[in-house]
Amino acid sequence: MLSDGSTANTATDDVTCVDSAFTTSSDVTHLADGTITASVTQANAHTTSDPATITATKTTALPMPTINAPEWIGGAGTPNPATAAAVSGRCTTGDTIAITATSLLSLATPTGTTTCADGTWDTTVDVSALAEGQVTFTATEAGPSSTSDPVTTTSTKDTVAPTADEGGIEIQPEFLTIAEGTNFWTVTVTCTPGYTTFLSFGYRIDAFEYVGPFQSAGVCPAAGHSEQAAAETGFPDGTVITQSLRQVDQAGNVGPESSDSVTKDLSAPTAEEGSVVITPAAINAANVDAVPYSGTCVDGNTVVLVVTDTYGHTVAMTPFTCGDSGTYSGTFDASTLNDGDVITVSATQTDPAGNVGATNTDWATKDTIAATPSVTVSPNPITTTAQAAASDGVGHL
Repeated sequence: MLSDGSTANTATDDVTCVDSAFTTSSDVTHLADGTITASVTQANAHTTSDPATITATKTTALPMPTINAPEWIGGAGTPNPATAAAVSGRCTTGDTIAITATSLLSLATPTGTTTCADGTWDTTVDVSALAEGQVTFTATEAGPSSTSDPVTTTSTKDTVAPTADEGGIEIQPEFLTIAEGTNFWTVTVTCTPGYTTFLSFGYRIDAFEYVGPFQSAGVCPAAGHSEQAAAETGFPDGTVITQSLRQVDQAGNVGPESSDSVTKDLSAPTAEEGSVVITPAAINAANVDAVPYSGTCVDGNTVVLVVTDTYGHTVAMTPFTCGDSGTYSGTFDASTLNDGDVITVSATQTDPAGNVGATNTDWATKDTIAATPSVTVSPNPITTTAQAAASDGVGHL
């Protein structure tokens, strides 16, 4: 008799012993999977023996494994890199799990195997040879007597990090100045929707520089940009404040750093930082259409020259940016200015922040009219007695 432990599920068979042995078979399809107990008794004309038993395991149901994989597979340094994509699931302890990975655009089929332990399994598969995009993982479980149907799951492979073109950061205004009259600025972040943005804050004071850590600013919104106000808190004049952006995509790939800065500049250029000189000090007929001037300035500052006489007549001059030499020179045409007047040249510097500095001046007198000579004859009229003397007449200017 064979039984699965339930009195309702048994199978019986009678067989004759031949040469001290017997062989038989029984239909156990109606018995449940698990431990099957076979009991044998031997009977002759006089007595029946006690039963002898033996057990066997019936396994007819296919194993039923499960499979799980992270949503994203990234590049090197990401939580789930393509060189070791993680997969896992549930299973029957002791069974063997076989895994394959495929993608629509690749002929390669990476594989892996592992053994079920304590009802679970996990392993990694190198899918670096597969194309970017959807990756399908398939697992089968092989038990002592059968192999399961395949189970599948998918991940998205993305090993390409965000590029500089996919995001940026801009700070406005560029300078905190006297004219601005504020310590606040606006940070505008351009990002890729779905990416996680990270911001850092740093500053430089003279030779000292501090660079803060990147901290998460949340997931980039669907609009692809965000704005926030910021304020400086007591930094000294000349401090350069920098904010930087990094984006991390869904797979964990880290993009490049993008930075912008705002400079606190509340100091206007001083008179000592510039000069202007007219050379020579006299404007005459020889140089009136090209009067030389020169001066000093601060590299990067904008220099505005104004040439005028006391009547308010001016000469058009083009502003220019001071070069790295810290000097400038040129000529101006004073022919339209009032003759006999004092001609003034003033030079005003404006720094890159827009702070207007002190004005330096120099002056020269314009005199382009030549002196007219005169001759006086004495005595006049000339008489006979004075003729000799008149011949020695002296001219006077």
